[in-house]
Amino acid sequence: MPKKTVGQRVAQVFRKPWKTLTNRRYREFRRAYNHFRNDGIPTKRYEFNNLDSDSIVLDLGGFRGEWADDIHALYGSTIHVFEPHPEFASTLQTKYTDHPHIHVHAVALSSSDGDLILSDTGDASSAIRAGEKSITGRRVEAGAYLQSISVDHANLMKVNIEGGEYDILPHLAKLGWLNRIETIQVQFHDLCVTSDEERESIRRELAQSHGEDWCYPFVWEQWSQSANVIQMPKRVA
Repeated sequence: MPKKTVGQRVAQVFRKPWKTLTNRRYREFRRAYNHFRNDGIPTKRYEFNNLDSDSIVLDLGGFRGEWADDIHALYGSTIHVFEPHPEFASTLQTKYTDHPHIHVHAVALSSSDGDLILSDTGDASSAIRAGEKSITGRRVEAGAYLQSISVDHANLMKVNIEGGEYDILPHLAKLGWLNRIETIQVQFHDLCVTSDEERESIRRELAQSHGEDWCYPFVWEQWSQSANVIQMPKRVA
């Protein structure tokens, strides 16, 4: 691989500060992210008083399984991990082969069945953003698939699927499935000019059945049917 020139190295060092100065949306994201960290939410994301060994947890966007590992270690819950990236899914299936309470599904829950063309960029594999490399995964209609694995409710659902939230959450609302999920933790992604509008539409739908526990726009936010799961200060970026 050719070495970077001095100019390229200098540009790399100053790229993020320059982006902060010139890109309003990036500044808003960084402000929300800093509030997120300062308020201790990275730790609070794992604190629930409604979970135990009888709980059902849905992990949409399993990646390497760290979140599933932590939730199971803390609460002993049964966790269904959904990961459509074939390589990540294969690694997870090997990792949890003999695990009685963590089940890996090499699919993405979606509004319809079909192929899913993913950009293949490390931990940010997305069906929305184009990448230099691509890989094909599988998507399944959520209602029928959940029924096929005998899941009819969830105590917690984590959603980090690089833009797929704009497909699956409205579909779950249409099915009436959001009412079956006690707590929803979602990372919305700011992908295009319509992301704000799509996010707000989903938030209005969530508000029909859940209350907002805390919110850091396009970082993480949490909604619960129970008012006492986690009470944290609400911030607006």
